[in-house]
Amino acid sequence: MSLTRAIWNSIRPGNLLIIVFTMVAIWFVLSQLLGVTLDPKYAAWGMVSLILIAASGNMINDVVDQPCDEQSGKQRNPVGNTISKKNAIWIAITLGLFGLAITLIGILFLQSNVLILLLLAVTLALLWFYSYTLQKIHFLGNFTVAVLCTVPILICSLSYGINPLTFDSSPLIPEKLQLIDDILIFYMSFAFLLTLIREFVKDIEDLEGDASCGLRTLPVAIGLERSRMVLIIGILIAIAIETAALVLIRGSSQLISSSWPLILSNMILPLTIILVQSVHMKTSEQAGRISSLLKITMLFGLSTCLFFAFL
Repeated sequence: MSLTRAIWNSIRPGNLLIIVFTMVAIWFVLSQLLGVTLDPKYAAWGMVSLILIAASGNMINDVVDQPCDEQSGKQRNPVGNTISKKNAIWIAITLGLFGLAITLIGILFLQSNVLILLLLAVTLALLWFYSYTLQKIHFLGNFTVAVLCTVPILICSLSYGINPLTFDSSPLIPEKLQLIDDILIFYMSFAFLLTLIREFVKDIEDLEGDASCGLRTLPVAIGLERSRMVLIIGILIAIAIETAALVLIRGSSQLISSSWPLILSNMILPLTIILVQSVHMKTSEQAGRISSLLKITMLFGLSTCLFFAFL
């Protein structure tokens, strides 16, 4: 494997493409609902910054996982093989600093929202802290990654000066602006729940290797059978929360009366299929297939936000 190919694999281009798709889709929806198109310069600097920071986090994760991957016989980690550990660390540092530098340039010259710089700085810090510390702690590592997967949507909303986390329900807000807040929270919760479940499934997939390396993930602590039950309960909770959230959005706005059944079925049907497969999950190989299905479901579910652009 060439050095360029090894670096490419280590930054996980598939995950980065999901970030790009999510941000483009959310920006498009916001531009249609608000009737204001975001300047491409603002979109470009925010997206590039986050991609570089995410790539930095992915590579440093490979650095930290390298001894365990080597011990468990996994060949997918290029660090320690094609890329030396020292060089991988420097590449990760460079990617992260470039990401923050581009963000700072956006603040200084494009007068962008300073909250985006703060958010990206916290994201970079958490990605590194996760790799070195949090991923070794029961559930906390999974929770951290799930929270970070909401960052692309939050950056898009902050680009338009909208902060959905304020939960402002003032009656002075026009119906469409309130709907935008609801949509953003809905898809942030979807990204959070799907990522949380997928990270847990990945821990099930890596159960034997993690146990041999002394990592105390939740599946290592409770075993495969109990992990399967936790997974089933988690999927049921995700289905219930997303169904209830979409019904509430429908009840608060007449603008989505024709679209919500299609959006709901496109999200819930794949999760139901995954639920059935989880009931019959017995091996780490089956967990790997479920993990892949969850990634596809995440992408498919996030794409349903495009329906709102044509309300």
